[in-house]
Amino acid sequence: MPVPKKKRTRKPKNSSKSSPASSLLAAGKSRRSMSSEAAGVVRHTHEPSQPFFLLHHPRNWRIVAEGLDAPAIVPDLQKLPLQPGVNGVRTRQPHEPESATYQRAVEELSRDGFSVLMPDEVIPADCLPDGLEGEGYLREYLCRGPISQRNGSHYVEVWSVPQPVYPGEVQRYKFDRSAYHRWLVHLVESGRVEAPTAEVRDQLASRLGRRVDRAKSMPIPADLRGERVAEQSARVAEAEAATLPEEAAA
Repeated sequence: MPVPKKKRTRKPKNSSKSSPASSLLAAGKSRRSMSSEAAGVVRHTHEPSQPFFLLHHPRNWRIVAEGLDAPAIVPDLQKLPLQPGVNGVRTRQPHEPESATYQRAVEELSRDGFSVLMPDEVIPADCLPDGLEGEGYLREYLCRGPISQRNGSHYVEVWSVPQPVYPGEVQRYKFDRSAYHRWLVHLVESGRVEAPTAEVRDQLASRLGRRVDRAKSMPIPADLRGERVAEQSARVAEAEAATLPEEAAA
């Protein structure tokens, strides 16, 4: 499966008039022809990294509220780096498709109950950062490592929005949690990830309740301890009020 490739054509200026993040993101629009080195290509200052898959196991859930009308229980996703020699991923052999390198890993994860989300699955526009549509979750930027001095590619989730930086400064990203949380809800409402049971909510509330107990016994000044207890208690209340995604869609 070809990995969507990204490229940006503008470089943040070394001044207060640097291009806004939205311009940087728009310039990183997917281009499958980016495999060859082109004149004038701007590379992020960042060490190269491996592409990855996102996956979910039925026992992994968390509670989020940012970007949603109310707190919701959503999948807690993990990453599978596509690093040859690790987690069942192997080196690609001549004349075989790229999918052959990770096919075994995906099959083993599926047998263990994981849902493997593929990078080319299109994400709804309202679950993406502003200015993007028709995208999957994986973005690739050409880069040059500030330490290794190696040219390569750096892979991030589509919600990691490039921020303006000075020339030579390590590229920074700002994660759009609101859009990401909406996508997590969408995964369940669309049936891509199996919906959690009501017991999941009780388990999350119970786990957070234990944090309240620990906060009450912390050997710290009373005012700080009170703040910790109040913070954890608020999370318990949020868990108890959280909706299951399929309930939110009803």
